Amino acid sequence: MVPRDGVRQDKLRKRPVQRRAASTVKTILDATARVLSTEGFRAFNTNRVAKVAGVNIATVYRYFSTKEALVEALWHKQCEAMLAILVEAGVKMGAAPIKQAITHYVEGLLRFHAEDPALHHELRYAVAACGVSNPPEIDQQEQQLLRAYLELHRAELVPQDLDLAVFVLYSAVDHIINDALIKQPELLDDGKLEREIMALICGYLLPPQ
Repeated sequence: MVPRDGVRQDKLRKRPVQRRAASTVKTILDATARVLSTEGFRAFNTNRVAKVAGVNIATVYRYFSTKEALVEALWHKQCEAMLAILVEAGVKMGAAPIKQAITHYVEGLLRFHAEDPALHHELRYAVAACGVSNPPEIDQQEQQLLRAYLELHRAELVPQDLDLAVFVLYSAVDHIINDALIKQPELLDDGKLEREIMALICGYLLPPQ
């Protein structure tokens, strides 16, 4: 379950029991995001985060043992935020026609990444550099949402191995978005990339018309 403050308790060195402590953790993670977004991973370290957060370095270390721990906590928080958007998209998808439903799915992903492309770009770089992995339960839930929808429409689909279809779609769209973050972040919210991803997905899922 995603906590109300969006911070996974198992990723913290010390769990913030009191409201003030939870607020401190949020402040530190917000500062982590600002440093990555505005200064990049190369300038990222615990001292810089402490300064931007306006807290003592000892306070950072009370909750996060290393800069890698900060990256992991922020990445998992972002993954949970993206899952929430996809759950919202899943509600809209419902039993809607495939093209309409996939539009909701793609719109949700692009809207999330378009909010702060610089942060998403640098955070992905930081995740790779620090050896951080995706939270498996969130990956699983994201893929289950898509698979459940495809199962409802199996008779209309070309691919019948739905587990493989979900893997192909999930991997392809993630790779496209990652490349856009690196090379052309302006594509994330101008509508053109959304249309091209839609054409790609529908061309894969549906028979030629």
